[in-house]
Amino acid sequence: MSDAFSPSKVVKLVENSLSVDNLRDWRRRGLLDGIGQQDNRGRWNYSIGEVLFLSSVPILIEMGLELKTIFDHELNFKMYLHSLVRQPDQPNRFMLLYPKGNQFSHALLEQPNEMMEKSDIGGFLFSLEGLVQRLPSSVKNEFRSFWNATNTAVIKEANE
Repeated sequence: MSDAFSPSKVVKLVENSLSVDNLRDWRRRGLLDGIGQQDNRGRWNYSIGEVLFLSSVPILIEMGLELKTIFDHELNFKMYLHSLVRQPDQPNRFMLLYPKGNQFSHALLEQPNEMMEKSDIGGFLFSLEGLVQRLPSSVKNEFRSFWNATNTAVIKEANE
């Protein structure tokens, strides 16, 4: 098990919902700034957490979000996806992206009816749980395996 995935391994792991060309184009457009590490040969590699986020991008586009908005909220998406893939029984299962000035901000909601309290701000509401369910099983399984192995190693080290 590795935490360094080449673009071609990313494509295979996300079950071809992305292409190497997508990753190359997004990097050229500056959308992948801060995502991935370049090795000493100039090739890009991605962590399993980054692969988890990247696997959500086509689903979020299909749900109606713009690519720039998705990448502007990359850290938020990664944090919530990591959390829900590890422990699916958590509150705050809905995310609201709403306009704030010339950008989007977000709020987490436990129930979609909480949207009524925020109805004056408009925005885009979606289920984080539904998003996680649509992620490729191969990515979720790899993420959970890596997470469990990392935690086991940390616990073992602490007990030595």
